[in-house]
Amino acid sequence: MHLLSTRPGGFVEDESVVSRLDQTPADIVVLSSADTTLSLLSAACEAWHAEGIAVPSLRVANLMFLRQPASLDLYLDQVLRHAKVVVVDHLGADTAWPYGIQEIGALARRSGQRLAMFSCYLQEYENLLGQGTLPREVSRLLWQYLRAGGKANALQFLRALAFHGLDRGPAPLPPRVLPPVALHVPWNTPGRHAVAGIDDLRRGWHAEAPCVAVVFYRSHLLAGNTAVFDALAQALHDEGLNALPVALDSLKDPLCL
Repeated sequence: MHLLSTRPGGFVEDESVVSRLDQTPADIVVLSSADTTLSLLSAACEAWHAEGIAVPSLRVANLMFLRQPASLDLYLDQVLRHAKVVVVDHLGADTAWPYGIQEIGALARRSGQRLAMFSCYLQEYENLLGQGTLPREVSRLLWQYLRAGGKANALQFLRALAFHGLDRGPAPLPPRVLPPVALHVPWNTPGRHAVAGIDDLRRGWHAEAPCVAVVFYRSHLLAGNTAVFDALAQALHDEGLNALPVALDSLKDPLCL
């Protein structure tokens, strides 16, 4: 998988600036306006490969680099036209990027690609959902995975792309919205279930040892940014303690408390 990182000042309104993304083609291409989504999909792709099964090739990129028409034309020719499945997680409605929506949609219809388009906002944009070539209910499902967030939903998003876009693999699990307070079970936990719970966490605990709560913001869990908390939990375990990682919206929220 190729993940293109962003850089300060990467989105330039100057029409003379043409960006060329140094990517090779892949079965699946996901374009998003959100860096957190790109990072999350990168982590989920690593987990997908770790399962030891043959998975489709994947490329992700921030579509802010493609806002300039010539930049998009280059990417269409070098990467997108070779893809079998394309997802556009767009910032706003279809009217916010008419050239890109039109050209990517035309390519999909011309070449028989399976295309999903939706907004990276929590609000649905029906016009944008209808611009893809995948059934509307599939596009909505993919949108729900990314809006729910978290590595588990991102992994099911990739499985859904393989299942609905490439007719490969098993049907994905439905999206799961994380509650305001959520238990976090690190992905390297032995015997971890797809829908992990307290039993998965306790399986590796030390008998009769003290329990240490590791409390962090739920936004880290939604973005898949949990490596530091996983490392802290492991360090506590190595010291003979039992870590209980808990992600929450806010300690100021009465419900979370």
